[in-house]
Amino acid sequence: HEATGWELDPESPLLHLTRGITREVLGHDPVVITKMVTNDGRYYAAAGCRVVTVGPGDSTLSHTTRKW
Repeated sequence: HEATGWELDPESPLLHLTRGITREVLGHDPVVITKMVTNDGRYYAAAGCRVVTVGPGDSTLSHTTRKW
């Protein structure tokens, strides 16, 4: 199945919720970026779901113990 990328409205309630939870857990506001990623979120977005990907922002830290 082919799926394309997605973009979430900066005013999305899902994004606001995610930012608030991240702030609560980490103690600071997260940096919101646009990033090319390869994950299953593209399939959910293609099906009409809103999707947020949370990660370190630096691809060299993905899937490492230094992620956060």
